[in-house]
Parts: sequence; structure tokens; C-alpha cells
Amino acid sequence: MRLRLAVPDEMAVDVLVRDMERPPWSWKVEVERLSWAHAADALRNGNADLAFISPRALYSLRSRCEVVPGIALTTRGGTHCALLVYRGSLENIERIHSECDGHGADFLCELFFAAGGRPIPLSKSDRSPDTLAEREALVLSGLRALRHRPTKGLQVLDLGAAWFEMSRRPLLWGVWAGRDAIVDRALYKLLHSARTHGRRALDDIVARRFNETDFRAEMTPLLRDRTVFRLGREELAGMRELWEAGVEHGLLDGASNPNTLRFASLGRKTSCHDIAERVRAARNSNTNKH
Repeated sequence: MRLRLAVPDEMAVDVLVRDMERPPWSWKVEVERLSWAHAADALRNGNADLAFISPRALYSLRSRCEVVPGIALTTRGGTHCALLVYRGSLENIERIHSECDGHGADFLCELFFAAGGRPIPLSKSDRSPDTLAEREALVLSGLRALRHRPTKGLQVLDLGAAWFEMSRRPLLWGVWAGRDAIVDRALYKLLHSARTHGRRALDDIVARRFNETDFRAEMTPLLRDRTVFRLGREELAGMRELWEAGVEHGLLDGASNPNTLRFASLGRKTSCHDIAERVRAARNSNTNKH
């Protein structure tokens, strides 16, 4: 039985699942590409054994899942992958649209305005930046943000750069999280190998997402120089600071300890057969609960 992996369909995440959809790894794992929100829902609902999820989703799921140590998607400074596009001035924005679906850009945008004393709820909308009226803004993420170019009359705030200027911390966009007892040394080794392969294939990963030569020349350095695919103390500190700010400004539930986080134990090595048996048992247990 293959492990079910739910991942956001995003270029930077391609680095972390490199070659997983081809043999021999595809014999062990089944990768489903979804939105950020749907990847988290798949883990929450028991439709995935492991998912790559945002810090906001992890906050709500942290008591029910284990985090894979050492692997993450983080940036330091602006990478053009999360933008707030607006007309007029930031101080005068009254309405914010978003085409994101669970991407951390939404959370960052809400946090910045709440911290400034002007909380503005985001409305889901597939708007084009060109259609924005005065005092309106639009949150862009992923490929749509990366493809956005300066337009007359529109201002742009790089949300990743804004977070770094405010906190001086790395910005964590996503981590691997799995159901209890799913993640062990064998699975971690597979995830680690995929990350290594992905980091060696940045040119190919960019080429698969962008046909234009000028975009390729710009995107590869962003992945190579401004994006970090590890989860260390500094990245964890940045995530906890993000959580604490979210609790302080009412965007996250403050009833429980925001520092509570469980990491998968990699103390013993198991075979793929052992993993399959544990996956089967976990699924049966989940089915019986319902």
C-alpha cells in the first residue's frame, strides 16, 4: 500500500517532491497536487498520510499530527511569490481581494493590517489587478505573483520582504506534517532524497513552469539564493513569532499554547513493508472512529 501525499501545486514545492511521481519512488508514494487549503484538508480528514501545509494550517492541526524534522520551505526577504497589489496608498485601502486558497500570503496580509489597527477581512475573488478600483487591493501568490509585472497606477508590496523587515526572521511557508506514527527514518530518507534531487534540478523545475527565457533567468536565482528548504532553529523561531502575532491580533485561537509542536521520532528504522502495515492500521482505526 502506497503512502498518500498531499502537496500544494507550486513551483517551490516541486523541489521537495522531485522524482516522487516517477518509479521507483512512485511505487511507494502517491502524490496528489492540490491547493494549500485542500492539502491541509486532506490531512485533517484522513485522506492523506502526509501533507505539505502552511503554518496557519499547522497551528490548527498541531495536536493531531507530527512534523517532519529538518525539511521546510522558507524564505528570507522578498521573493516575489506573495504580493499585495493595490491602488492608492496602503493607509487608504478599504477592501482586499484574494485569489489564494490557503497560501500563507493571505495570513500575512491579514496580520499586517490587524497589527496596524485596521483589520480588513479578505474576500475571495479571482480578480485581475487591472480591474482594481481606488482603495482596493489584491493578494497574489505562487505563479500568478511571480508573473506579475509593474503596471501603471498599481503599487506592489512584497509580503515576504515586509515580514522580514518587521521581524528580521525567516518566513516559513510550509512544512511536512503527517498522522501519528506515519513518519519514521525510512520515510524521512525518501523526503530528504527528494529534496536533494530537487535542489540539483532547479533549472529543470523552473523550465517546467515557465516557457519564457527571461522568466527562467529570473526565477532560478530566487529558488537558489533566496529560498531555503530546511527547518532549523531560526526557521522555527520565525514560525513561532508568526503564530504569536496571529494569536495577539485575533487571527489564531489563543486558547492553547502556541509553542506546542510535536516532531516525528526517527529513532528506529523500518522497512517499506512496515510502513505499509502502519498506514493500513491507521486508516482502519480512522474508519472505525466514524
